[in-house]
Amino acid sequence: LNRAYSPKAGLVIQPNKDLSLFASYSNSFTPNTGTTVDLKPLDPSIIDQYEVGIKKDFWRGILSTNVTLYQIENNNLAQTAQFLADGVTQNTTNTLKELVGATKGKGIEVDITARPVEGLNINAGYSFNETKVSKSSGTNGSLVVGDLLARTPRNTANLSFFYKLPSGALKGLRFGAIGNYIGNRTGGWNDRYVWTENTPATTPKTYTVTIEDRDIPLEGYTTIDASVGYGWKKFSILCKLSNITNELNYTVHENYSVNPIAPRQVMASLKYKF
Repeated sequence: LNRAYSPKAGLVIQPNKDLSLFASYSNSFTPNTGTTVDLKPLDPSIIDQYEVGIKKDFWRGILSTNVTLYQIENNNLAQTAQFLADGVTQNTTNTLKELVGATKGKGIEVDITARPVEGLNINAGYSFNETKVSKSSGTNGSLVVGDLLARTPRNTANLSFFYKLPSGALKGLRFGAIGNYIGNRTGGWNDRYVWTENTPATTPKTYTVTIEDRDIPLEGYTTIDASVGYGWKKFSILCKLSNITNELNYTVHENYSVNPIAPRQVMASLKYKF
C-alpha cells in the first residue's frame, strides 16, 4: 500500500478592495506511466510549486493587472529510457522509462485586462519561463545538469481585443483579433551524457565522457487571427481568418514530434439554438 502526503498552503492579504497580495505553496505527485527497463513500476513525479504575486485594479475595475512569480520543482523527472537493461542495447519503445533526475523551473507571468467602454475587452499577457535540469545521475544516457528543458520557450506573449456592439441597428455584431508570440525553443531531446570505453581496454575500465547534442533549434514566431460574427435571435454566424501572415513555423509536443503549424485558413460556422 502506497501513501503520499501532499501539503498545500496559501495566504492572501488585501489592504483595500483594489489591491491583493498573495503567496502559496503546493506539493503534488503525478503518476508515471510505463515501467523501468527491469519491468518495475515507476515512482511518481513529486512536484513542489511556490508562488507570490500581486493583483491591482484601477479606475473601478476598468483596468486590472496581475503579476505572479513562481518556481516549480519536479523531483522525479521520467523520460524514455535510452538503453535496455543491459545498458548497451538501444531502447526502441516509449513504454520503457527511467527517472533521470530533477528539473527546476522559474518564471513570471503578467496579465492585463481592460474594459474601457461597454462591449470592448482588451487582454494582454507575457510569460517568462526557464526550466532547466537541476539534478542528474550522471550515468550513460542521463540528462545534463543546466540544460534547458526541450520544448519549453523562455518567452511567450499574447494580445487580443474583442468588441460587441451593445445597441443600435447592428446590435449583436462582434469582431476581434488575437496575436500570439511563441519564443525560441528546442525540439527533439535534451542533451545527454555519453560514456565511451577507452581503448586499449584497461582494468579497471576507463571511459571518456562527452555530451551528445540532440536539440533541434526552432526560432520564435507570431501568429495573428481575426474574426467577425453576428448573432440574431437563435441564429449566429462566425467567420475567422487564422494565421493572417501565413507564418511558417513548427509546434513541438513529444520528443519525436515537430510539426508545421497550420497555414492561413478561412473558416465559417453557422449555429442555431433550439
